[in-house]
Amino acid sequence: MLLALTALSAASACGDDDRTIPPVDGGSLGVDAAVESGRACSLGLDAGSTTALASPALECPSRTCVHVADQGPDLCGAPCSVPSDCLPAAETPCLGGLACEFVTSVGPFACRKYCICQAYVPDGGLTTCN
Repeated sequence: MLLALTALSAASACGDDDRTIPPVDGGSLGVDAAVESGRACSLGLDAGSTTALASPALECPSRTCVHVADQGPDLCGAPCSVPSDCLPAAETPCLGGLACEFVTSVGPFACRKYCICQAYVPDGGLTTCN
């Protein structure tokens, strides 16, 4: 199944929040860069809609909200390189822990790993990236 991406917009965080999310470069982001993932957010898409990421999502510390097709609820996701980069938010509805996965292979978020709910990841992953 080919998953598509809808990029709603891309902008930097505003206000007094000066955290920056480093680019994913194949190495671990490190403890100092960990940003909570797993908070509920909303892209306003139906459950059957295609997988999508949106930024800025002001309710998310990472400023990125992830909608996984046929899953819910939408959750905040931070860029990651390895699962240990994923810091679960205390209020996450994700009970199975977080995974560091490629979410889409198209668009501006293509082939970048994000922290998402492990329960949302089917066998074989969400998408493949080379």
